Amino acid sequence: MLQMCLDDLNAKMEKKHGNSSTSTVRTIEGTQKVKKYRKRTESEKERRRQQKLQDQQNSKI
Repeated sequence: MLQMCLDDLNAKMEKKHGNSSTSTVRTIEGTQKVKKYRKRTESEKERRRQQKLQDQQNSKI
């Protein structure tokens, strides 16, 4: 049982670290390839920066 879980985890890890620029996404209609990397817009970058700052402040408390 445990070994099966470990194998499953390893398989997932291998998929994650593949350097392909598309990722297969399972949907109701079937599987489709979706591009992983898209350019972040400036507002998204800013939002991420704010989120990181908040996380840092929260971890200090």
